[in-house]
Amino acid sequence: MLSRFRNVKGEKGFTLIELLIIIAIIGILAAIAIPQYGAYKDRTYNSDTQASLRNLFVACKAFWADNGVTGNCTATSVTNETYGYTDSATVTITDGTGTETAFTATAINSAGGNAAVYGVDAAGTISALK
Repeated sequence: MLSRFRNVKGEKGFTLIELLIIIAIIGILAAIAIPQYGAYKDRTYNSDTQASLRNLFVACKAFWADNGVTGNCTATSVTNETYGYTDSATVTITDGTGTETAFTATAINSAGGNAAVYGVDAAGTISALK
């Protein structure tokens, strides 16, 4: 059928049917790609949240090595050059108890629309809370 349309001499270009097929293919690809991109962004935000908690825990371990296991470690007490913890601009950390044996902290990333809440315990285990 398309071969009959191409037989006209001197005319070049795409037929309307070919253009509609191309637009349909682009639409299908966009319908697949857009949700995948959103899920990719959420995984990135959650990884940033977990990394901030891990960095806080490592800095608190250094704090306890210097100040004893009963020292109260919070994000503000280790945010300096000695312990090396740096706050993330989008991650909000809520401190719990700060001794080495009963340490807890929770964090959420404010940049993510579907951001999960993560927590870290005294053993350094990071888990999703919500």
